[in-house]
Amino acid sequence: MRAALFIAVGLGLSFNTAYSRDTDVQPVEELGTAVYFVPKQHADADMGAHGHGFVAFVLQQTDENNIKPIFTADSAAGFVARYRRLPRKLQLYGIWLTLQEHDPYSPDEKATLKELKALCSKYSLPLFIHTGREDQGWQRFSSISPQRSNQAIQQTATRCTTIFSND
Repeated sequence: MRAALFIAVGLGLSFNTAYSRDTDVQPVEELGTAVYFVPKQHADADMGAHGHGFVAFVLQQTDENNIKPIFTADSAAGFVARYRRLPRKLQLYGIWLTLQEHDPYSPDEKATLKELKALCSKYSLPLFIHTGREDQGWQRFSSISPQRSNQAIQQTATRCTTIFSND
Protein backbone atom coordinates (compact mmCIF):
# COMPACT_ATOMS: atom_id res chain seq x y z
CA MET A 1 0.00 0.00 0.00
CA ARG A 2 2.82 2.38 0.89
CA ALA A 3 4.63 1.58 -2.34
CA ALA A 4 1.51 2.38 -4.36
CA LEU A 5 1.15 5.68 -2.51
CA PHE A 6 4.78 6.61 -3.23
CA ILE A 7 4.36 5.72 -6.89
CA ALA A 8 1.17 7.80 -7.15
CA VAL A 9 2.80 10.79 -5.44
CA GLY A 10 5.93 10.43 -7.60
CA LEU A 11 3.90 10.32 -10.79
CA GLY A 12 1.90 13.34 -9.70
CA LEU A 13 5.04 15.32 -8.91
CA SER A 14 6.75 14.35 -12.16
CA PHE A 15 3.65 15.34 -14.16
CA ASN A 16 3.48 18.63 -12.28
CA THR A 17 7.16 19.33 -12.94
CA ALA A 18 6.87 18.45 -16.65
CA TYR A 19 3.75 20.57 -17.00
CA SER A 20 5.31 23.56 -15.26
CA ARG A 21 8.40 23.32 -17.49
CA ASP A 22 6.11 23.41 -20.52
CA THR A 23 4.16 26.41 -19.30
CA ASP A 24 7.39 28.27 -18.38
CA VAL A 25 8.32 28.39 -22.06
CA GLN A 26 7.67 31.87 -23.43
CA PRO A 27 7.17 32.87 -27.06
CA VAL A 28 10.55 33.70 -28.60
CA GLU A 29 10.84 34.82 -32.20
CA GLU A 30 14.24 33.21 -32.80
CA LEU A 31 12.97 29.83 -31.53
CA GLY A 32 9.44 29.99 -32.89
CA THR A 33 7.86 29.13 -36.20
CA ALA A 34 8.37 31.72 -38.93
CA VAL A 35 5.36 31.80 -41.24
CA TYR A 36 4.87 33.83 -44.40
CA PHE A 37 1.34 34.38 -45.68
CA VAL A 38 1.95 34.40 -49.42
CA PRO A 39 -0.97 35.71 -51.49
CA LYS A 40 -1.98 33.56 -54.42
CA GLN A 41 -1.28 36.40 -56.86
CA HIS A 42 2.36 36.58 -55.68
CA ALA A 43 3.10 32.89 -55.17
CA ASP A 44 5.36 32.41 -58.19
CA ALA A 45 7.38 35.59 -57.73
CA ASP A 46 7.83 35.37 -53.95
CA MET A 47 8.05 31.72 -52.98
CA GLY A 48 8.65 29.89 -56.22
CA ALA A 49 7.91 26.21 -55.81
CA HIS A 50 6.60 26.64 -52.25
CA GLY A 51 3.25 27.93 -53.43
CA HIS A 52 0.85 30.26 -51.67
CA GLY A 53 -0.87 30.35 -48.31
CA PHE A 54 0.91 29.78 -45.01
CA VAL A 55 4.54 28.81 -45.62
CA ALA A 56 6.05 27.64 -42.32
CA PHE A 57 9.67 27.42 -41.26
CA VAL A 58 10.06 25.68 -37.89
CA LEU A 59 13.37 27.27 -36.99
CA GLN A 60 14.47 24.55 -34.59
CA GLN A 61 13.86 21.90 -37.25
CA THR A 62 15.40 23.83 -40.15
CA ASP A 63 18.88 23.19 -41.49
CA GLU A 64 20.51 26.62 -41.67
CA ASN A 65 22.54 25.47 -44.68
CA ASN A 66 19.46 24.31 -46.59
CA ILE A 67 16.52 26.44 -45.53
CA LYS A 68 13.23 25.04 -46.79
CA PRO A 69 9.70 25.29 -45.42
CA ILE A 70 8.76 22.50 -43.06
CA PHE A 71 5.19 22.65 -44.39
CA THR A 72 2.74 24.82 -46.31
CA ALA A 73 -1.00 25.11 -45.90
CA ASP A 74 -3.59 26.90 -47.99
CA SER A 75 -6.17 27.04 -45.20
CA ALA A 76 -6.14 28.13 -41.57
CA ALA A 77 -7.50 24.77 -40.42
CA GLY A 78 -4.82 22.95 -42.41
CA PHE A 79 -2.08 25.13 -40.93
CA VAL A 80 -3.29 24.69 -37.35
CA ALA A 81 -3.65 20.91 -37.82
CA ARG A 82 -0.04 20.65 -39.04
CA TYR A 83 1.25 23.07 -36.39
CA ARG A 84 -0.42 21.14 -33.55
CA ARG A 85 1.51 18.02 -34.62
CA LEU A 86 4.76 19.75 -33.63
CA PRO A 87 6.15 18.99 -30.16
CA ARG A 88 4.30 21.08 -27.55
CA LYS A 89 7.46 22.93 -26.49
CA LEU A 90 8.02 24.14 -30.07
CA GLN A 91 4.40 25.31 -30.24
CA LEU A 92 4.89 27.42 -27.11
CA TYR A 93 7.63 29.46 -28.80
CA GLY A 94 4.92 30.91 -31.00
CA ILE A 95 3.80 31.50 -34.55
CA TRP A 96 5.51 34.56 -36.06
CA LEU A 97 3.43 35.44 -39.10
CA THR A 98 4.68 37.96 -41.66
CA LEU A 99 2.18 39.60 -43.99
CA GLN A 100 3.12 41.33 -47.20
CA GLU A 101 2.93 45.09 -47.44
CA HIS A 102 0.32 47.01 -49.41
CA ASP A 103 -2.49 44.53 -48.62
CA PRO A 104 -2.26 42.22 -51.66
CA TYR A 105 -4.71 39.71 -50.14
CA SER A 106 -8.01 38.72 -51.71
CA PRO A 107 -11.24 38.70 -49.65
CA ASP A 108 -10.92 34.90 -49.30
CA GLU A 109 -7.34 35.24 -48.04
CA LYS A 110 -8.42 37.91 -45.55
CA ALA A 111 -11.11 35.53 -44.29
CA THR A 112 -8.43 32.81 -43.97
CA LEU A 113 -6.30 35.14 -41.84
CA LYS A 114 -9.30 35.94 -39.65
CA GLU A 115 -9.97 32.21 -39.23
CA LEU A 116 -6.32 31.63 -38.27
CA LYS A 117 -6.59 34.25 -35.52
CA ALA A 118 -9.75 32.56 -34.20
CA LEU A 119 -8.20 29.08 -34.26
CA CYS A 120 -5.03 30.27 -32.51
CA SER A 121 -7.19 31.80 -29.77
CA LYS A 122 -9.28 28.63 -29.52
CA TYR A 123 -6.22 26.37 -29.14
CA SER A 124 -4.16 28.88 -27.09
CA LEU A 125 -1.43 29.11 -29.71
CA PRO A 126 0.66 32.27 -29.38
CA LEU A 127 0.30 34.22 -32.62
CA PHE A 128 2.30 37.33 -33.52
CA ILE A 129 1.70 39.22 -36.76
CA HIS A 130 3.44 42.03 -38.59
CA THR A 131 3.97 43.24 -42.12
CA GLY A 132 7.34 43.00 -43.82
CA ARG A 133 8.15 46.62 -42.91
CA GLU A 134 11.26 47.02 -40.79
CA ASP A 135 9.79 49.83 -38.66
CA GLN A 136 6.73 47.90 -37.53
CA GLY A 137 6.85 45.67 -34.47
CA TRP A 138 5.04 42.44 -33.78
CA GLN A 139 1.45 42.51 -32.55
CA ARG A 140 0.21 39.65 -30.42
CA PHE A 141 -3.17 38.25 -31.43
CA SER A 142 -3.59 35.31 -29.08
CA SER A 143 -2.14 34.23 -25.79
CA ILE A 144 -1.37 31.01 -24.01
CA SER A 145 -2.95 32.01 -20.71
CA PRO A 146 -5.31 34.77 -19.61
CA GLN A 147 -2.63 36.52 -17.53
CA ARG A 148 -0.44 37.23 -20.57
CA SER A 149 -0.76 40.52 -22.41
CA ASN A 150 -2.62 40.69 -25.68
CA GLN A 151 -1.14 44.09 -26.52
CA ALA A 152 1.46 44.99 -29.11
CA ILE A 153 4.91 44.03 -27.93
CA GLN A 154 8.26 45.65 -28.42
CA GLN A 155 9.79 45.32 -31.86
CA THR A 156 12.15 42.40 -32.19
CA ALA A 157 15.08 41.83 -34.51
CA THR A 158 13.83 40.64 -37.86
CA ARG A 159 14.97 37.31 -39.23
CA CYS A 160 14.25 37.50 -42.90
CA THR A 161 11.14 39.61 -43.28
CA THR A 162 12.45 41.42 -46.34
CA ILE A 163 13.13 38.27 -48.33
CA PHE A 164 9.53 38.00 -49.44
CA SER A 165 8.52 41.67 -49.62
CA ASN A 166 7.50 43.32 -52.88
CA ASP A 167 9.99 46.19 -52.66
